[in-house]
Amino acid sequence: MKVWHWLLLMGLALCVSVGVVFSMATVTDSVGLSADTEAGANQPDAEKSTVEQSTIEQSTVEQRADWQGDRLPHPPVRQSFRNGDFQLVITAVDGWETPGVIASLYKGDHLLWEQPLTHEYGPRFAVVGQQGQVLLLDEYINVASSRAITILNPDGNKIAQYSFEDISGQLAVPAATLTRHAASGWWITAVPSVPPEATTPEVFIPTGGTTLSVNLSTGEISRHDL
Repeated sequence: MKVWHWLLLMGLALCVSVGVVFSMATVTDSVGLSADTEAGANQPDAEKSTVEQSTIEQSTVEQRADWQGDRLPHPPVRQSFRNGDFQLVITAVDGWETPGVIASLYKGDHLLWEQPLTHEYGPRFAVVGQQGQVLLLDEYINVASSRAITILNPDGNKIAQYSFEDISGQLAVPAATLTRHAASGWWITAVPSVPPEATTPEVFIPTGGTTLSVNLSTGEISRHDL
């Protein structure tokens, strides 16, 4: 009886030992799996947070750009106007962080002049004459500008400049009529034109139910009823 009793006790002790070892191994494996899962879960969360934050920042920039676009889309950062060998280039000084522009006139590859313009975001229209004169019309923003017409000679010097009020007076057309007919900018009805058969360097600008003529050599403006 004592031998069987001793064997029974040894068997029970062995079972308990195996159970404890098995239980400890299970707990250890469980903890390891939990730690790996948390690491695996946290890492994607961190990456996802970074992506979302980047998306939020990008979205904010896009919304700001859209908000500006609702007011008035920016013109191209670089614009080019040609007439024969002459080329006028108007460039944003800082990619439209500010409304400043620089104008450069070339004859072939030779730079004739370069200067900043006071027109915010540049002019609404620009025309290059056959002798290298430059006509700048209005500002890109919609305002009754004091620089509604600016005429520069081939050296970049100002020949003449007229305000919106000057144009209204010269045409004898009320300002309200000019703005009511305007389709581009503050007072211009249609794209300016240069008649190919013209004997003088003139540019015709439709406005207010009539046409304004600009002489690029003298800087004079006048009403031109067709």
